[in-house]
Amino acid sequence: MHVNTKASEFIAVLSSIAPASYLVAGPPATVWIKADQFHEYLVALGLGAITGGGTAKLQQANTSGGGGAKDIPGKAASTIAGADANKQLMINLRPEEMDSDSGFAWFGLVMTITGTSAFVSGSILGINPKLGPANTYNNAAVKEIIY
Repeated sequence: MHVNTKASEFIAVLSSIAPASYLVAGPPATVWIKADQFHEYLVALGLGAITGGGTAKLQQANTSGGGGAKDIPGKAASTIAGADANKQLMINLRPEEMDSDSGFAWFGLVMTITGTSAFVSGSILGINPKLGPANTYNNAAVKEIIY
């Protein structure tokens, strides 16, 4: 990284889960991201009040709509429980960790909530773009970048 380069030129917010209390009937999930624009990806979750428990994992798919979705080996958090309230969770991913030989080019974050609800928020970040500055890939939820 060059000393005159801003972090927002290397990191983009590709998808996010808005901070909210999610119920068992409507667990949060991100959109499917094509893993071809960045060298690395990082999922960062913020965990708030948790009534019951849940899981967070990355899945891969062979279409932008999640067709043929399956888990990415080694990319699942241990069970999230009430003791994890007010903590963070991070999952790293490199495109070569996906089953690209079988056509899996898309990935997304999927959460399962057990018990009553969980207050969570999160983002999928693209790290080190293959072309151009990262901020050109930010999703519409990014309100402003302050330099």
